[in-house]
Amino acid sequence: MQFARYHRYVAYFLILIIFLAALYSNAVHPAHPFIIIAIIFLIPFIQNYSSNRLIRRFGYPLAKNIILLIDALFVAFWLISIEFAVIPSLLVIIGLIYGAIWVRVSWLGLLTIVLFSVSMLYLLCYLLGINNIDFKTSPMVVSVISIMCLTIYLSVGLIYFNHRLHHIETEKKQVDEQVTKYLTLANKLARYAPSQIWQSIIRGEHEAKIDNKRKKLTIFFSDIQGFTELSEKLLPDDLAFILNDYFEHMTDIARRHGGTVDKYMGDAILIFFGDPESKGYKEDAKACIYMAMAMLNEMKILRERWKRLGYNGLHIRIGINTGYCHVGNFGTSSRMSYTIVGRDANLAARLQTAAEIDQILISESTYQLVKDSFTCLEKGELQLKGLSEPVLTWQIVGRQDSEKAATNRWIDYELQGFHLQLDLNELKPYEGAKAIQILEQVTKRLKMEETRYQPHDKYKR
Repeated sequence: MQFARYHRYVAYFLILIIFLAALYSNAVHPAHPFIIIAIIFLIPFIQNYSSNRLIRRFGYPLAKNIILLIDALFVAFWLISIEFAVIPSLLVIIGLIYGAIWVRVSWLGLLTIVLFSVSMLYLLCYLLGINNIDFKTSPMVVSVISIMCLTIYLSVGLIYFNHRLHHIETEKKQVDEQVTKYLTLANKLARYAPSQIWQSIIRGEHEAKIDNKRKKLTIFFSDIQGFTELSEKLLPDDLAFILNDYFEHMTDIARRHGGTVDKYMGDAILIFFGDPESKGYKEDAKACIYMAMAMLNEMKILRERWKRLGYNGLHIRIGINTGYCHVGNFGTSSRMSYTIVGRDANLAARLQTAAEIDQILISESTYQLVKDSFTCLEKGELQLKGLSEPVLTWQIVGRQDSEKAATNRWIDYELQGFHLQLDLNELKPYEGAKAIQILEQVTKRLKMEETRYQPHDKYKR
């Protein structure tokens, strides 16, 4: 807006130069030249004074249109004053259109301004008694000065535009750097919260404030059997490697099954299903069981890898319970944690403590939700620490035979020195041929080993 004001001063100053050149060359013969000079000189000041009042009263969009209409009225006055000299007239009209485009007037608004200008021209001609509008050529000096003035007017706008463009590019670069910086920081901070939570915060579905609600959840609790004893034997670096490797794989499995990873406590993991996303109590419980079974299968692979590094006998125990807990943000306004609180969360931890190695122990409430999908073995009532009454527990043995035959895409065989695991859900279609090639190579090698150790004929005798 400030530049538009100065730009208008420049425009009228250049128009004044064109008129003075026309007077000097006798191209025009007005009856009162000093009045025309005064009008040209005063209009930009009157416009700028009026524009400030119009902007305050009506806002900038309407005010700029009013100012452009005044410019259009002046163009009609100018054509008469310059006695319809072609070059000065045409260049001033071009300047009017350029100014309108500069302040982003719509095409409809531009057409309105042109029609208004033509109407005012004919009205002024009628009032002044001009019967014929006859455009005439202007002297060379006037034409050259007019072209130079239009060039200066356009150049001033282009120079300012280039300056603004450079300034905007600099600001954009700074903004991009700040956005990249904050996104990098946000990605780092997001690792300290469950992915479902910070994603819902970004989408505007969840607010970072102290708030919680009571919901029915399926709670998963697991730990590594014998990890405390192992930590006394291993170096801290080795212990950290095993723990981080374990957490990385288990967390990835939880993410694939839709679980919300609450926290890590030493070697223990607390995960729950049902918030912030839920597919229903039954489906949440089933997803939790599928996740637990996938974790047990993954532990077989991890044990083989750790065995090569000299760490043997690492197994996990799992406890699962379904019940009502308070879930949400707990803490203070300056520091909070998204977690669950309630008796049923503690029950899942007690079930995990009572479970045997590589065993999934569930409560009666979870069993009632998943009994149609999984084969369960009743383990009887257990008196768990911190609970006044015994709890009926069940062990997950596997999927139901009918469902297993139709949907089981996990193949697992284990012998002494032989361990085969194949997850058809994870195997990419284009990797099937490669898997077949690997199995054929292994089969060929096993056949060679079998031939190698067959007794010769002389030993048979």
